[in-house]
Amino acid sequence: MVEGYKRFYAVGEKREIAFKIIPNSSNDVLVITAAKYEILKDEKIIKSGNASVNDDIVSVIFDADEAGSFTVRFFVTVPPETIEAELSAVVKSR
Repeated sequence: MVEGYKRFYAVGEKREIAFKIIPNSSNDVLVITAAKYEILKDEKIIKSGNASVNDDIVSVIFDADEAGSFTVRFFVTVPPETIEAELSAVVKSR
């Protein structure tokens, strides 16, 4: 799992969280067959669905209506494997 990213937001702020899938080799053909996400607060899934895919960029719009710490998880399938990535989002009151 790719992890270690942390972002800070204000309550009500709406931002895109995106990352680029990089092939292991420049000769590899990159085909994303599925991309899903989960947003968790207090280890409970509060939102999930399909992430947007644009070529090699996977993204989701993050908007929190309350302060707290959130985890955003991505599950991206590039056959024959599924890649997981995790990001921490800290949302503060304005």
